Amino acid sequence: MLQVQNAKAFMGALKTLSKIPNKFGSTGGIRIASNGSTTIAAWDLDTRAIVSFPCETSQNAWETSFDAKAIGGLKVSKGTTLAIGSDGAIHVDGAIHTLPTLAPDADRDPSLDAPETTAHMATTVAGLRHVLENTSYCASTDNTRYYLNGVLLETDAYTLRCVATDGHRMAIRETSADRYGEIPQGFILPIPAVRATLALLKGMDGATPVKLGFTVDAKTIVISFGSATIVARRVDGEFPDWRQVIGSSADPKIAIVRDVPRCAKMIDAFKGAHRMTMKASALDTVLALFIGADGPMGSAALPIEIDTLAVERHGRTIDCVISPAYMLEALEYSDGPVYVAMRDDRSPMHLYTDGQTDPIAVIMPMQR
Repeated sequence: MLQVQNAKAFMGALKTLSKIPNKFGSTGGIRIASNGSTTIAAWDLDTRAIVSFPCETSQNAWETSFDAKAIGGLKVSKGTTLAIGSDGAIHVDGAIHTLPTLAPDADRDPSLDAPETTAHMATTVAGLRHVLENTSYCASTDNTRYYLNGVLLETDAYTLRCVATDGHRMAIRETSADRYGEIPQGFILPIPAVRATLALLKGMDGATPVKLGFTVDAKTIVISFGSATIVARRVDGEFPDWRQVIGSSADPKIAIVRDVPRCAKMIDAFKGAHRMTMKASALDTVLALFIGADGPMGSAALPIEIDTLAVERHGRTIDCVISPAYMLEALEYSDGPVYVAMRDDRSPMHLYTDGQTDPIAVIMPMQR
């Protein structure tokens, strides 16, 4: 019998892991093991999430595995006593909940030990959360384009950069990081690992150190913070050359959105529209929203300040058709004023914020 000391935190971790789907939308089993002093919960699919907790046990070593879906109805609170038996029985405040156990399977059950890494990056919880949260929303869910089912990790001397795209929009974020050893470039972190990492980062102190280690074959990443470890194999395939997609960073910044929440709220009122036309001239800005070929369903003057000199230098009115949903998401995942840059009507729209040279988001134009 295993007596868990912090029942609420332990069950919170178990439920978090059980809800993280893999790229095919299913959930896996939960494996619990004890070596006499520590309980470890692991998600047993392509991505492993391992969390350690203090505990007391009457046995030197034991383990059990059960269906992740089975723990959904269990409820614990602060002060709850929690004990787990090797037969899958979970004792909550004296009440016994017997969960269906999974037979051991060497091909399915993951190792609870993280592999050895030969190079790593060091950042913080706040930094990692910033780059993953603000890019992963752009990752593709289309399994036929599997190389887009994740977030690209790049690094230079003191920067960790994350990029994600589904082919219609792209998000780019960076944070400070130190690197040690030869860090592989082009590593694609699968979305299940991103979700597992973000779920376990939630509520943690932003200053907590994070280590991102890479194995010698550059195929596996080990993300460690606090008592949690995420182990994930990279997505096979080559991520597109995103710098070629964004093109020149010298595109004119024709407008600025200072009141981002207000602008996002106005676009959200028309989020059912499939397309919106954004026109910029030296005099004003007009937003028109359309559904298919049925004509405009509404229009609004957005709180966007036009840089008249930039538009005049451009030589003509800019008239771009984009998805309002993509514009809304880009604004919602931004912090501070957003600068709008466009080269011409058929080129991508670039959104910038202060403090980052590369655009934070790129939205591809739609066909008229």
